[in-house]
Amino acid sequence: MRTIDLILLLNDFKKDNRIFIEDNGQRLAVVDIEIIDNTVALKTSKNLHGLRNWEFLVLLNKKDYYEFPIFYHNKTATNNSSVSESLMTVYYLVNYLLDFLLADLSSA
Repeated sequence: MRTIDLILLLNDFKKDNRIFIEDNGQRLAVVDIEIIDNTVALKTSKNLHGLRNWEFLVLLNKKDYYEFPIFYHNKTATNNSSVSESLMTVYYLVNYLLDFLLADLSSA
């Protein structure tokens, strides 16, 4: 998924919602982004508060990033020096966001 696609998808959400990725049944909070070799890497953590939608969009909404693909990696909280370098596509993020959006719309 390209960055611009994620930005357009997130514009449908409430601005104060927090951004999460679901991985193996765990909800991981997106806490920061990092640009690595023309890709956007979403940094996640299971112990920190995630970025709010508006904060995330401020970090992400830069014209130079629009065509970059998006990946994520999980910083394990058990050992601050160890970082999981396994990058995975955001396919799961998109599915989770779509499920969340549909649930949000059905509750309105």
